[in-house]
Amino acid sequence: MAFVTCTTFFKKINELKEKFKEMAEGKQAQLKNCNGENLAANTQIPDCASMNTAIEEKFNQATEEAAESAATVFNEKIRVFVENTNWSITTEDGKNLRLRLPACRAKVETVTAPYTIQADDEVVVVSNGGAITLPSLDVGREVMIIQGSAAAVSINGASGVNVIAPLGGNLTLAGQNATVSVLATADGVVRVFGQTAEV
Repeated sequence: MAFVTCTTFFKKINELKEKFKEMAEGKQAQLKNCNGENLAANTQIPDCASMNTAIEEKFNQATEEAAESAATVFNEKIRVFVENTNWSITTEDGKNLRLRLPACRAKVETVTAPYTIQADDEVVVVSNGGAITLPSLDVGREVMIIQGSAAAVSINGASGVNVIAPLGGNLTLAGQNATVSVLATADGVVRVFGQTAEV
């Protein structure tokens, strides 16, 4: 969920500026010259100072209304955020606020080997024996692999990808229900952590 930014607020302010600019230009067209020279022959038109004061008052009023409207939107976004979080925070006046956060959910997929890890994979349960191939992953990308049956599951790298086994282990999962995580630690380098067969 994204917070409301100041963009909406300033966009509305700029729209108001343009609106009052047009209004001011319309008045100035009637006044001919805002220095008091060559004024239009219309006694109902106020002098420049009065006109500018009136425009400034209207602008300030509209600006306050725009700010209040933007604040209302912002506060509503905050309210929705608070209702969907589970953190606990303390305000400056010492009040403790309980916030709820939706539980994180990983995408779990059951696949059949041979299988190549995809860019959006998170948790992969391998239902049969075979090879799981690791492509070049973005640095920091992590995927969990679970051996779902008694059949052996092995891990290898695609062309140009160096897969590093855990210390004391190899690239074959240890048995049914064994779980490993693979983490890309550099370009073309993926490390395996978890329950693999011992060397």
